[in-house]
Amino acid sequence: MAATSTRMVCFDLGGVLARIRRTWQSCALAAGVKTGLRDEELYELSDFALFDGFQLGSLATTEYLEKLSTYLGVSAGEAKAVHNAILQEPYEGTEELVQEIKSHGHATACLSNTNSLHWEILNSSAYPSIEGLDFKMVSHTIGLLKPESAVFRRFDLEADVAPEGLVYFDDHEGNVMAAKAHGWNAVLVDHLGDPAAQMREALRGLEVIR
Repeated sequence: MAATSTRMVCFDLGGVLARIRRTWQSCALAAGVKTGLRDEELYELSDFALFDGFQLGSLATTEYLEKLSTYLGVSAGEAKAVHNAILQEPYEGTEELVQEIKSHGHATACLSNTNSLHWEILNSSAYPSIEGLDFKMVSHTIGLLKPESAVFRRFDLEADVAPEGLVYFDDHEGNVMAAKAHGWNAVLVDHLGDPAAQMREALRGLEVIR
């Protein structure tokens, strides 16, 4: 993709612009909450069956926290603290990268599977790289989850951008493959590395930035 055809750079959030924790034990430890989960096993976020439902927006916050509290063996208030501890901090250099993209005349956006509790935090001054994006689409407000093809069609329509005019970054291979199948120029980000540096290198290779 040449620079002249790029109109928008779009980001996933967790693992791309925001560092996140990926197991319930690590979240509980960060929140200072003792759970009933077995220490000898790692419980990924998706192991809680209702997590995706909350991301989809099909589950009310109170019901989600009640079910999560039962799953973790904690109070509803503690469950909320554990849930919010999934979020850590912005990746270093991402705010500067977003500004650099804008300075070259390209729009910025996000397309993320997230939920109402996290979105309240992510779409705030605590995460300036996200707060400053030009266009934002998140799963719990549209009732769709990546990698469903309908997500990408919905984004094209509402963002008013053609697939060939978009560069997309995500840390999940399945989402990248689905985006590529839709015609997007999608790039896989290694969340264990330096996402900002990886994305800057990719954008320079595409001549989106210099």
